[in-house]
Amino acid sequence: MSRFKVIFMLVMLSIAATGCNGKTRGFDFYVSDYLVLSNGDQGSAEIADYLHHHLSKRIGKKEDLRVERSDTYKAMGERSTIYVELVPDLKFDYEIRNEPQRLSLYIKDKSTAKWMTYMLIDHMANYHQGIAVADLPPSYIDFSSAAVNFPFAYREPHLLPNMDADYSGVLATNAIDRDWGIWGHNMKQIFVEGVPAAALAVVDGKRSTDQYCFSSRATFDAVCHFIADQHGEGDRDPKKFMIAPDDNDRVCTCATCIRLGNTTTSATGAVTDLLNRLGNKFPKHTFFTLAYRTTSNAPKVTMAPNTGVFVSTIDLPKSDQLDLKRKEVQRFTGMLQAWKQQCPQLYIWDYISNFDDYLSPFPVLSRVQAQLPFFIEQGVTGAFQNGSGYDYSPFDDVKTYVLAALMMNPNVSIQDLVERFYKRFYPKTGTLLASYYLELEKNSAAKGKNIAIYTPFRDAITTYLDRDRFVKIYRDIQEKEAVAQGEEKRKIGILLTAWSYSYLQVSYHQGFSGTHFVPAGPHTFKFDAPLDQALLRLGTFPQYAELTKYKESDGELSVYQKEWEQWKITGLHKGVPVTLRVSSTITGEELEQASLLNDQMLGFASDFNQGWFLTGQAITVLVDRTGSPAPKQELRMRFLINEHHRMLPPESVAIFKNDVLVATWTKERYRVQGHIASLEQSVVMDSNDKLQIRIKKNTKINNSVIACDEIQLL
Repeated sequence: MSRFKVIFMLVMLSIAATGCNGKTRGFDFYVSDYLVLSNGDQGSAEIADYLHHHLSKRIGKKEDLRVERSDTYKAMGERSTIYVELVPDLKFDYEIRNEPQRLSLYIKDKSTAKWMTYMLIDHMANYHQGIAVADLPPSYIDFSSAAVNFPFAYREPHLLPNMDADYSGVLATNAIDRDWGIWGHNMKQIFVEGVPAAALAVVDGKRSTDQYCFSSRATFDAVCHFIADQHGEGDRDPKKFMIAPDDNDRVCTCATCIRLGNTTTSATGAVTDLLNRLGNKFPKHTFFTLAYRTTSNAPKVTMAPNTGVFVSTIDLPKSDQLDLKRKEVQRFTGMLQAWKQQCPQLYIWDYISNFDDYLSPFPVLSRVQAQLPFFIEQGVTGAFQNGSGYDYSPFDDVKTYVLAALMMNPNVSIQDLVERFYKRFYPKTGTLLASYYLELEKNSAAKGKNIAIYTPFRDAITTYLDRDRFVKIYRDIQEKEAVAQGEEKRKIGILLTAWSYSYLQVSYHQGFSGTHFVPAGPHTFKFDAPLDQALLRLGTFPQYAELTKYKESDGELSVYQKEWEQWKITGLHKGVPVTLRVSSTITGEELEQASLLNDQMLGFASDFNQGWFLTGQAITVLVDRTGSPAPKQELRMRFLINEHHRMLPPESVAIFKNDVLVATWTKERYRVQGHIASLEQSVVMDSNDKLQIRIKKNTKINNSVIACDEIQLL
């Protein structure tokens, strides 16, 4: 048995008697007369009432099915009984006893009871076609006798469908908006009247407005006041609170923080001390921090019983197979175990979206299923699956459903759940969509590659996304759109609008080797009809409130659309064919992705992943002409300016022809328009001439980046 085999508590409690014909005798779901029964205590009666009410209202008028409700055992008679009982001290999350004429459900909490209610209603609909379940996620338990402990006490797929409080209740998932008083890197929200100086971190001897002092009395008082004012003591509605530094590497090194264990690179000492103090003051609330960046190191002190940690998987390979000998895996395992020694609740902060591209297909379910057993074996008891959150992403509905099931039972069949989900919610297009998505998952798993959570489109099409297959499913769904109705039609509408972005991306990355740019003059090109149609479709995105971004940061669809619209107005210009050799000026090593500099596709000023060659070192570019000679050409180069990501115009650009210096451009001479710095230099090149360009990176900051999209001869 694999050492990653899920240690999943599934204990069969009773085996129904078997007759001589070999058929199992248990609860008969085909009967038409049911009694919903509880023991009469308040909690049990409430969940029994809930089951009775929601089952009854879903029974169609033509269905010969009667369901009554009682807390009196005398009412049972010979009728089939569904007995429900809320048992807060149950050893399991739920227990099912399936016996002739009696289905007993023992449930630990009301959240699980709500989930089981809808699982049962959907299961009963398999036997009674008149029960309306078209809006319910398909059930994935069969209600045979069993006792089950969920491997994860905290389960959150951070995707748009899970933001619906009713739906997350049906799936029994956690949700930020419902469960948390403070979440993520969001300490600023507690300082209602502004952050006092005493609560700011001391960095290099000065107060920093970018980070907090977690040992400060001002910080402690502000958190306490916020909790008491907004959430009380937690008697009726206990909450969770995330106490984490802002997302940077600054650490407070005041005398108190240093005494608590802070160093110039680690804030764990002061942060966990604050968690312990808060845990002691508010024993009914729960306090978490993040094992991430400056709080990656585990504390040296034992943490309070109502505290916990989310350990980020940011550096863990995102592949189906984890190699335990890889240093990244060993480092992550060591971090988990170090926190486990001191912290009572060990959760993971995992990642399930491509944060550089929310809208193109992205396989993740097979990887999550493959890695969950590893986390369970390490002692992890909660999982936050960080995805596109409040923004739409294709397949987010089926992913939410399957992820919720996987975090309850990692052994469920992804294929079965995906197919049944699409059959129910996409009657016209479901077969196509299920087949495509499962194919995407299967191919990704078969390749076994690490699929980074920040994957530009140009990398996606070399790792997991088949361009031709995507174009086919895009066109197939377009053909089906007209026959879809109701909610399916709306879902297909937003899907195709989102995928029009991906179709444009395919066209861009095919460039002039594809068919979408057609001649409009000697050196100019225009869009073909399918590309025009995709751009028009993308322009309808304002119809969908949830569809505004195509990536996590600086990803406004309106800006992306304008980049294409501008191209449509100006047309595309193709330069003289050249071959380039790009190398480090210092080491002479050839650099990858140099083809971006001569693919004739200008980069987008709004997105450094769209057509820009990026390097953090000075480079030398050798240019050879491949076309027929011309008496005079113009050399054009463009550089992206994005100071947030350290992309600055080069310090200088020196141009040599046959080893003779022709021109030197310094940053003062560039023509700057918005976020683009460009230069134009007239050169005369015969067929045997060699052009060399030496580009020095900006010296304003030590780690500046050169971002260049094209080196063109026109």
